[in-house]
Amino acid sequence: MTLNVLAGDAGSKTVDDLDPAKTPVSPAMVGRADPDVIKSQYYPKNRDVLRQKGGPSDKVKSFVDDKLNGLLEKLSSEPDRAKRLAIAGDVQNYVIDQAYAIPIFEEPQAFAGAPYVNGVAFEAVGRPSFYGTWIAAH
Repeated sequence: MTLNVLAGDAGSKTVDDLDPAKTPVSPAMVGRADPDVIKSQYYPKNRDVLRQKGGPSDKVKSFVDDKLNGLLEKLSSEPDRAKRLAIAGDVQNYVIDQAYAIPIFEEPQAFAGAPYVNGVAFEAVGRPSFYGTWIAAH
């Protein structure tokens, strides 16, 4: 098997990414503090990174994973936090067991600040929040 990495413009990449015959593997990442982010990533009516039939691409002719979609629907409809986290774990295990994703991406971030910069905070996913930031007299 050969992996060909082809360069292209953003428009061609977007169109080709909707065709599993042209782009059978593609990188994808989204992050949020709520476990529903998993549904957002994989569900056909959301981001549909697996390119299932019924999603945004008319190029997909047959691939549907009813078990995965059922787990995702169960995740998004469960109000109990502990149960939602357990279902999220089930989804993650299933996605890995089916080899739908290869978890190799880590978003590195480095921040530095002077001692007189105060109030820098980080939101749940790790992005900086500067809403309460202020500079002390020095």
